[in-house]
Amino acid sequence: MKGFRNICFIHSVEDSYEVCYLKQFFKWIGFSYFTFTPDSMGVGMDILRKPENQGFDVIVDLNQVAQRKDSSIVSSFGGRFVTLDVAEGQREEDLLEQLIEEIKNIILKDYNIEALYELAQIYINNQMVKVLYEYTVILMESMGDTFFSNVRQSVQEALRQVNTVLENMGKPDLADRYSMMEYVLYAKYSCQRKINELYKMRKWVFEYPVPKMLEDLEEIYKYDKGFYRVEFLKAKVAEQSLMRNAYAKMFYHNAINECEVDLCRSYLFYQLGKWLDNNKQIYTAGQAFYRAFECNPVNMKAIFKLAVDARRKKAGNLERKYLGLLIEKWESSEEHKGFLPLMELEYAYKTYMLLDELERRDMQDKRFYSKGKEVLAYTKNLGSEAGENYFIKRLYNKEEIKGISIAIACRMDIKCQELQRT
Repeated sequence: MKGFRNICFIHSVEDSYEVCYLKQFFKWIGFSYFTFTPDSMGVGMDILRKPENQGFDVIVDLNQVAQRKDSSIVSSFGGRFVTLDVAEGQREEDLLEQLIEEIKNIILKDYNIEALYELAQIYINNQMVKVLYEYTVILMESMGDTFFSNVRQSVQEALRQVNTVLENMGKPDLADRYSMMEYVLYAKYSCQRKINELYKMRKWVFEYPVPKMLEDLEEIYKYDKGFYRVEFLKAKVAEQSLMRNAYAKMFYHNAINECEVDLCRSYLFYQLGKWLDNNKQIYTAGQAFYRAFECNPVNMKAIFKLAVDARRKKAGNLERKYLGLLIEKWESSEEHKGFLPLMELEYAYKTYMLLDELERRDMQDKRFYSKGKEVLAYTKNLGSEAGENYFIKRLYNKEEIKGISIAIACRMDIKCQELQRT
Protein backbone atom coordinates (compact mmCIF):
# COMPACT_ATOMS: atom_id res chain seq x y z
CA MET A 1 0.00 0.00 0.00
CA LYS A 2 1.58 3.27 -1.11
CA GLY A 3 2.17 6.21 1.20
CA PHE A 4 1.23 4.81 4.62
CA ARG A 5 4.54 5.05 6.47
CA ASN A 6 4.55 7.49 9.44
CA ILE A 7 2.87 7.26 12.84
CA CYS A 8 2.81 9.55 15.90
CA PHE A 9 1.89 8.57 19.47
CA ILE A 10 0.90 11.24 22.02
CA HIS A 11 0.77 9.97 25.59
CA SER A 12 1.42 10.52 29.29
CA VAL A 13 4.41 9.13 31.21
CA GLU A 14 2.15 6.52 32.82
CA ASP A 15 1.32 5.07 29.39
CA SER A 16 4.97 4.65 28.34
CA TYR A 17 4.81 0.86 28.23
CA GLU A 18 1.61 0.81 26.15
CA VAL A 19 3.25 3.18 23.69
CA CYS A 20 6.41 1.05 23.62
CA TYR A 21 4.31 -2.02 22.83
CA LEU A 22 2.48 -0.29 19.99
CA LYS A 23 5.54 1.53 18.66
CA GLN A 24 7.68 -1.61 18.49
CA PHE A 25 5.07 -3.27 16.30
CA PHE A 26 4.93 -0.43 13.79
CA LYS A 27 8.71 0.01 13.83
CA TRP A 28 9.11 -3.71 13.12
CA ILE A 29 6.97 -3.53 9.99
CA GLY A 30 8.74 -0.44 8.64
CA PHE A 31 6.96 2.65 9.98
CA SER A 32 8.80 5.79 11.01
CA TYR A 33 7.48 6.97 14.36
CA PHE A 34 7.45 9.77 16.90
CA THR A 35 6.39 9.37 20.53
CA PHE A 36 5.58 12.54 22.45
CA THR A 37 4.60 13.55 25.97
CA PRO A 38 3.24 17.13 25.67
CA ASP A 39 5.27 19.82 27.48
CA SER A 40 8.32 17.56 27.75
CA MET A 41 11.35 19.91 27.91
CA GLY A 42 8.94 22.80 27.43
CA VAL A 43 7.80 21.64 23.98
CA GLY A 44 4.05 21.88 23.45
CA MET A 45 1.51 20.63 20.92
CA ASP A 46 2.42 23.38 18.46
CA ILE A 47 5.34 21.26 17.26
CA LEU A 48 2.82 19.09 15.42
CA ARG A 49 1.32 22.12 13.66
CA LYS A 50 4.55 22.99 11.88
CA PRO A 51 4.27 22.43 8.10
CA GLU A 52 7.30 20.11 8.17
CA ASN A 53 5.49 17.84 10.66
CA GLN A 54 2.13 17.60 8.92
CA GLY A 55 3.05 14.46 6.99
CA PHE A 56 2.00 11.89 9.60
CA ASP A 57 -0.34 9.28 8.17
CA VAL A 58 -1.84 8.58 11.59
CA ILE A 59 -1.81 10.41 14.93
CA VAL A 60 -2.65 8.22 17.94
CA ASP A 61 -3.84 10.07 21.04
CA LEU A 62 -3.73 7.81 24.11
CA ASN A 63 -6.34 8.64 26.74
CA GLN A 64 -7.00 12.00 25.03
CA VAL A 65 -3.79 13.54 26.36
CA ALA A 66 -3.38 15.64 23.19
CA GLN A 67 -6.99 16.81 23.15
CA ARG A 68 -6.85 17.86 26.79
CA LYS A 69 -3.79 19.96 26.02
CA ASP A 70 -5.15 21.39 22.77
CA SER A 71 -8.72 20.60 21.77
CA SER A 72 -8.23 21.91 18.23
CA ILE A 73 -5.43 19.48 17.38
CA VAL A 74 -7.87 16.95 15.93
CA SER A 75 -8.89 19.30 13.12
CA SER A 76 -5.22 19.87 12.21
CA PHE A 77 -4.96 16.27 11.00
CA GLY A 78 -8.42 15.74 9.56
CA GLY A 79 -9.26 12.07 9.14
CA ARG A 80 -5.84 10.89 10.33
CA PHE A 81 -6.49 11.34 14.07
CA VAL A 82 -7.23 8.25 16.20
CA THR A 83 -8.24 8.41 19.87
CA LEU A 84 -7.26 5.30 21.84
CA ASP A 85 -8.63 5.01 25.35
CA VAL A 86 -6.74 2.60 27.59
CA ALA A 87 -9.09 0.91 30.05
CA GLU A 88 -7.72 0.05 33.49
CA GLY A 89 -6.13 -3.39 33.38
CA GLN A 90 -6.49 -3.63 29.60
CA ARG A 91 -4.02 -6.01 27.96
CA GLU A 92 -1.61 -4.34 25.55
CA GLU A 93 -2.33 -7.11 23.04
CA ASP A 94 -5.98 -6.05 22.97
CA LEU A 95 -4.89 -2.43 22.65
CA LEU A 96 -2.88 -3.20 19.50
CA GLU A 97 -5.83 -5.01 17.94
CA GLN A 98 -8.08 -2.09 18.92
CA LEU A 99 -5.70 0.40 17.30
CA ILE A 100 -5.56 -1.53 14.03
CA GLU A 101 -9.36 -1.71 14.01
CA GLU A 102 -9.55 2.07 14.55
CA ILE A 103 -7.05 2.67 11.74
CA LYS A 104 -9.18 0.51 9.47
CA ASN A 105 -12.43 2.27 10.39
CA ILE A 106 -11.12 5.83 10.33
CA ILE A 107 -8.24 5.96 7.84
CA LEU A 108 -8.03 2.83 5.67
CA LYS A 109 -11.73 2.20 5.04
CA ASP A 110 -11.28 1.15 1.42
CA TYR A 111 -8.19 -1.02 1.80
CA ASN A 112 -7.63 -4.70 2.43
CA ILE A 113 -5.52 -4.76 5.61
CA GLU A 114 -5.52 -8.51 6.18
CA ALA A 115 -1.71 -8.49 6.28
CA LEU A 116 -1.75 -5.94 9.12
CA TYR A 117 -4.06 -8.15 11.18
CA GLU A 118 -1.88 -11.22 10.56
CA LEU A 119 1.33 -9.36 11.40
CA ALA A 120 -0.24 -8.18 14.66
CA GLN A 121 -1.12 -11.76 15.60
CA ILE A 122 2.43 -12.92 14.85
CA TYR A 123 3.78 -10.07 17.00
CA ILE A 124 1.41 -10.90 19.87
CA ASN A 125 1.77 -14.69 19.79
CA ASN A 126 5.57 -14.56 19.81
CA GLN A 127 5.91 -11.81 22.46
CA MET A 128 7.91 -9.79 19.99
CA VAL A 129 7.98 -6.63 22.09
CA LYS A 130 10.73 -8.08 24.31
CA VAL A 131 12.59 -9.45 21.30
CA LEU A 132 12.52 -6.14 19.43
CA TYR A 133 13.02 -3.78 22.38
CA GLU A 134 16.49 -2.38 21.60
CA TYR A 135 17.71 -2.50 25.18
CA THR A 136 17.40 -6.31 25.26
CA VAL A 137 20.19 -6.73 22.69
CA ILE A 138 22.16 -3.72 23.97
CA LEU A 139 22.36 -5.33 27.40
CA MET A 140 23.42 -8.66 25.92
CA GLU A 141 26.26 -6.87 24.14
CA SER A 142 27.28 -5.03 27.33
CA MET A 143 27.20 -7.98 29.70
CA GLY A 144 28.38 -10.81 27.49
CA ASP A 145 26.64 -13.82 26.05
CA THR A 146 26.99 -16.08 29.10
CA PHE A 147 25.21 -13.67 31.41
CA PHE A 148 22.23 -13.60 29.07
CA SER A 149 22.36 -17.09 27.60
CA ASN A 150 18.70 -17.86 28.46
CA VAL A 151 17.46 -14.52 27.15
CA ARG A 152 19.58 -14.85 24.01
CA GLN A 153 18.24 -18.31 23.33
CA SER A 154 14.59 -17.24 23.71
CA VAL A 155 15.16 -14.16 21.53
CA GLN A 156 16.88 -16.20 18.84
CA GLU A 157 14.18 -18.88 18.82
CA ALA A 158 11.43 -16.26 18.52
CA LEU A 159 13.21 -14.52 15.64
CA ARG A 160 13.72 -17.81 13.79
CA GLN A 161 10.14 -18.91 14.26
CA VAL A 162 8.72 -15.57 13.16
CA ASN A 163 11.07 -15.37 10.18
CA THR A 164 9.81 -18.78 8.97
CA VAL A 165 6.18 -17.64 9.21
CA LEU A 166 6.96 -14.42 7.34
CA GLU A 167 8.85 -16.28 4.62
CA ASN A 168 5.74 -18.37 4.04
CA MET A 169 3.56 -15.25 3.93
CA GLY A 170 5.90 -13.71 1.34
CA LYS A 171 5.91 -16.61 -1.11
CA PRO A 172 5.09 -15.50 -4.68
CA ASP A 173 1.88 -17.57 -4.86
CA LEU A 174 0.56 -15.77 -1.75
CA ALA A 175 1.89 -12.28 -2.43
CA ASP A 176 -1.14 -11.20 -4.45
CA ARG A 177 -3.37 -12.02 -1.49
CA TYR A 178 -2.05 -9.02 0.44
CA SER A 179 -2.18 -5.32 -0.35
CA MET A 180 0.50 -4.62 2.28
CA MET A 181 3.28 -6.98 1.27
CA GLU A 182 5.94 -4.31 1.90
CA TYR A 183 5.24 -4.57 5.64
CA VAL A 184 5.53 -8.37 5.59
CA LEU A 185 8.86 -8.19 3.78
CA TYR A 186 10.20 -5.42 6.00
CA ALA A 187 9.33 -7.40 9.14
CA LYS A 188 11.01 -10.50 7.69
CA TYR A 189 14.25 -8.70 6.87
CA SER A 190 14.17 -6.98 10.27
CA CYS A 191 14.17 -10.44 11.87
CA GLN A 192 17.03 -11.60 9.67
CA ARG A 193 19.09 -8.53 10.52
CA LYS A 194 18.56 -9.17 14.24
CA ILE A 195 19.50 -12.85 13.88
CA ASN A 196 22.75 -11.69 12.27
CA GLU A 197 23.22 -9.31 15.19
CA LEU A 198 23.09 -12.22 17.64
CA TYR A 199 25.56 -14.15 15.47
CA LYS A 200 27.91 -11.18 15.41
CA MET A 201 27.97 -11.11 19.21
CA ARG A 202 29.26 -14.69 19.21
CA LYS A 203 31.63 -14.03 16.31
CA TRP A 204 29.80 -16.56 14.12
CA VAL A 205 29.47 -16.41 10.35
CA PHE A 206 26.20 -14.66 9.48
CA GLU A 207 23.24 -16.82 8.61
CA TYR A 208 22.06 -14.16 6.14
CA PRO A 209 24.96 -12.81 4.04
CA VAL A 210 24.97 -9.01 3.98
CA PRO A 211 25.42 -8.56 0.18
CA LYS A 212 22.41 -10.79 -0.51
CA MET A 213 20.28 -9.03 2.10
CA LEU A 214 21.06 -5.66 0.55
CA GLU A 215 19.90 -7.02 -2.81
CA ASP A 216 16.81 -8.71 -1.35
CA LEU A 217 15.67 -5.52 0.37
CA GLU A 218 15.13 -3.93 -3.04
CA GLU A 219 12.12 -6.25 -3.44
CA ILE A 220 10.14 -4.05 -1.05
CA TYR A 221 10.22 -1.19 -3.56
CA LYS A 222 8.05 -3.26 -5.93
CA TYR A 223 5.16 -2.56 -3.57
CA ASP A 224 5.94 1.03 -2.55
CA LYS A 225 8.68 2.97 -4.37
CA GLY A 226 8.66 5.67 -1.70
CA PHE A 227 9.05 3.34 1.28
CA TYR A 228 12.16 5.19 2.51
CA ARG A 229 12.50 3.23 5.75
CA VAL A 230 14.02 0.50 3.55
CA GLU A 231 17.10 2.72 3.23
CA PHE A 232 17.39 2.83 7.02
CA LEU A 233 17.24 -0.98 7.21
CA LYS A 234 19.84 -1.23 4.42
CA ALA A 235 22.10 1.03 6.47
CA LYS A 236 21.73 -1.15 9.57
CA VAL A 237 22.44 -4.27 7.50
CA ALA A 238 25.48 -2.67 5.83
CA GLU A 239 26.89 -1.72 9.25
CA GLN A 240 27.17 -5.40 10.10
CA SER A 241 29.84 -5.95 7.46
CA LEU A 242 33.34 -4.43 7.32
CA MET A 243 33.20 -4.66 3.54
CA ARG A 244 29.82 -2.90 3.25
CA ASN A 245 29.96 -0.55 6.26
CA ALA A 246 30.94 2.48 4.14
CA TYR A 247 27.65 2.21 2.20
CA ALA A 248 25.65 2.83 5.36
CA LYS A 249 26.36 6.56 5.18
CA MET A 250 24.79 6.77 1.72
CA PHE A 251 21.75 4.77 2.81
CA TYR A 252 21.18 7.04 5.82
CA HIS A 253 21.34 10.10 3.56
CA ASN A 254 18.87 8.48 1.15
CA ALA A 255 16.42 7.88 3.99
CA ILE A 256 16.82 11.43 5.34
CA ASN A 257 16.22 12.95 1.91
CA GLU A 258 13.07 10.89 1.32
CA CYS A 259 11.52 11.26 4.79
CA GLU A 260 8.39 13.46 4.76
CA VAL A 261 8.30 14.43 8.47
CA ASP A 262 10.99 16.35 10.35
CA LEU A 263 10.14 14.67 13.65
CA CYS A 264 10.85 11.29 12.02
CA ARG A 265 13.89 12.64 10.16
CA SER A 266 15.42 13.41 13.56
CA TYR A 267 15.88 9.70 14.33
CA LEU A 268 17.62 9.18 10.98
CA PHE A 269 20.00 12.08 11.61
CA TYR A 270 20.76 10.59 15.02
CA GLN A 271 21.56 7.19 13.47
CA LEU A 272 23.75 8.87 10.85
CA GLY A 273 25.54 10.74 13.66
CA LYS A 274 26.24 7.46 15.45
CA TRP A 275 27.70 5.98 12.26
CA LEU A 276 29.91 9.04 11.74
CA ASP A 277 31.03 8.96 15.37
CA ASN A 278 31.86 5.25 15.20
CA ASN A 279 33.86 5.91 12.03
CA LYS A 280 35.90 8.73 13.63
CA GLN A 281 34.20 11.51 11.65
CA ILE A 282 33.71 13.54 14.83
CA TYR A 283 32.98 16.97 13.35
CA THR A 284 30.28 15.81 10.93
CA ALA A 285 28.85 13.55 13.65
CA GLY A 286 28.28 16.64 15.80
CA GLN A 287 26.52 18.32 12.85
CA ALA A 288 24.25 15.30 12.40
CA PHE A 289 23.34 15.23 16.09
CA TYR A 290 22.53 18.94 15.95
CA ARG A 291 20.26 18.41 12.94
CA ALA A 292 18.55 15.62 14.90
CA PHE A 293 17.96 18.10 17.73
CA GLU A 294 16.72 20.81 15.35
CA CYS A 295 14.19 18.42 13.79
CA ASN A 296 13.03 17.14 17.18
CA PRO A 297 13.89 19.26 20.26
CA VAL A 298 12.83 16.42 22.58
CA ASN A 299 15.16 13.83 21.03
CA MET A 300 16.83 12.78 24.29
CA LYS A 301 19.50 10.65 22.61
CA ALA A 302 20.57 13.49 20.31
CA ILE A 303 20.65 15.98 23.19
CA PHE A 304 22.93 13.71 25.21
CA LYS A 305 25.26 13.26 22.23
CA LEU A 306 25.41 17.07 21.88
CA ALA A 307 26.32 17.35 25.58
CA VAL A 308 29.14 14.84 25.09
CA ASP A 309 30.29 16.69 21.95
CA ALA A 310 30.34 19.99 23.91
CA ARG A 311 32.32 18.27 26.67
CA ARG A 312 34.86 17.05 24.13
CA LYS A 313 35.22 20.62 22.83
CA LYS A 314 35.46 21.96 26.41
CA ALA A 315 32.42 24.17 25.71
CA GLY A 316 31.12 24.22 29.30
CA ASN A 317 28.13 26.50 28.70
CA LEU A 318 26.87 24.37 25.83
CA GLU A 319 27.35 21.17 27.83
CA ARG A 320 25.50 22.77 30.73
CA LYS A 321 22.62 23.76 28.42
CA TYR A 322 22.10 20.27 27.01
CA LEU A 323 22.53 18.46 30.31
CA GLY A 324 20.04 20.94 31.83
CA LEU A 325 17.43 19.93 29.25
CA LEU A 326 17.87 16.27 30.18
CA ILE A 327 17.61 17.00 33.89
CA GLU A 328 14.45 19.02 33.25
CA LYS A 329 12.94 16.03 31.46
CA TRP A 330 13.97 13.61 34.21
CA GLU A 331 12.72 15.79 37.07
CA SER A 332 9.34 16.28 35.39
CA SER A 333 8.79 12.50 35.27
CA GLU A 334 10.87 11.26 38.24
CA GLU A 335 7.76 10.83 40.37
CA HIS A 336 6.60 8.18 37.86
CA LYS A 337 10.04 6.72 37.13
CA GLY A 338 8.82 3.14 37.34
CA PHE A 339 6.70 3.72 34.23
CA LEU A 340 9.59 5.12 32.16
CA PRO A 341 11.41 3.21 29.42
CA LEU A 342 14.52 1.63 30.95
CA MET A 343 16.98 3.66 28.89
CA GLU A 344 15.73 6.87 30.51
CA LEU A 345 17.19 5.65 33.81
CA GLU A 346 20.57 5.30 32.16
CA TYR A 347 20.40 8.79 30.69
CA ALA A 348 19.40 10.28 34.06
CA TYR A 349 22.36 8.64 35.79
CA LYS A 350 24.92 9.64 33.16
CA THR A 351 23.56 13.19 33.05
CA TYR A 352 23.85 13.66 36.82
CA MET A 353 27.39 12.24 36.85
CA LEU A 354 28.54 14.52 34.01
CA LEU A 355 26.95 17.48 35.75
CA ASP A 356 28.79 16.52 38.93
CA GLU A 357 32.09 16.64 37.08
CA LEU A 358 31.17 19.93 35.39
CA GLU A 359 29.71 21.77 38.38
CA ARG A 360 31.32 20.34 41.53
CA ARG A 361 32.90 23.13 43.61
CA ASP A 362 34.71 21.03 46.22
CA MET A 363 34.83 17.52 47.68
CA GLN A 364 31.78 18.21 49.86
CA ASP A 365 29.68 19.38 46.91
CA LYS A 366 27.71 16.23 46.06
CA ARG A 367 24.51 17.79 44.67
CA PHE A 368 24.55 15.92 41.39
CA TYR A 369 26.68 12.96 42.47
CA SER A 370 24.15 12.00 45.16
CA LYS A 371 21.24 12.25 42.73
CA GLY A 372 23.09 10.06 40.25
CA LYS A 373 23.79 7.43 42.88
CA GLU A 374 20.09 7.46 43.87
CA VAL A 375 19.18 6.58 40.27
CA LEU A 376 21.81 3.84 40.20
CA ALA A 377 20.61 2.32 43.50
CA TYR A 378 17.00 2.43 42.29
CA THR A 379 18.00 0.66 39.07
CA LYS A 380 19.86 -2.13 40.88
CA ASN A 381 16.74 -2.84 42.93
CA LEU A 382 14.23 -2.60 40.10
CA GLY A 383 13.34 -6.25 40.40
CA SER A 384 12.26 -5.94 44.02
CA GLU A 385 11.03 -2.34 44.07
CA ALA A 386 9.07 -2.04 40.85
CA GLY A 387 5.28 -2.13 41.11
CA GLU A 388 3.35 -4.78 39.20
CA ASN A 389 2.31 -2.24 36.57
CA TYR A 390 5.82 -0.86 36.04
CA PHE A 391 7.63 -0.95 32.71
CA ILE A 392 10.21 -3.62 33.54
CA LYS A 393 7.66 -6.09 34.95
CA ARG A 394 5.49 -5.78 31.88
CA LEU A 395 8.39 -6.30 29.50
CA TYR A 396 10.35 -9.14 31.13
CA ASN A 397 9.37 -12.19 33.17
CA LYS A 398 10.31 -12.78 36.84
CA GLU A 399 13.35 -14.90 36.04
CA GLU A 400 14.77 -12.26 33.72
CA ILE A 401 14.13 -9.12 35.79
CA LYS A 402 16.88 -9.57 38.38
CA GLY A 403 19.56 -10.11 35.75
CA ILE A 404 18.23 -7.25 33.63
CA SER A 405 18.30 -4.85 36.61
CA ILE A 406 21.92 -5.72 37.44
CA ALA A 407 22.89 -5.48 33.76
CA ILE A 408 21.36 -2.01 33.37
CA ALA A 409 23.13 -0.76 36.50
CA CYS A 410 26.48 -2.23 35.37
CA ARG A 411 26.11 -0.73 31.91
CA MET A 412 25.25 2.65 33.42
CA ASP A 413 28.44 2.62 35.49
CA ILE A 414 30.66 1.38 32.65
CA LYS A 415 29.31 3.87 30.12
CA CYS A 416 29.65 6.71 32.60
CA GLN A 417 33.31 5.86 33.24
CA GLU A 418 33.94 5.79 29.47
CA LEU A 419 32.38 9.22 29.10
CA GLN A 420 34.41 10.69 31.95
CA ARG A 421 37.59 9.57 30.20
CA THR A 422 36.74 11.44 26.96
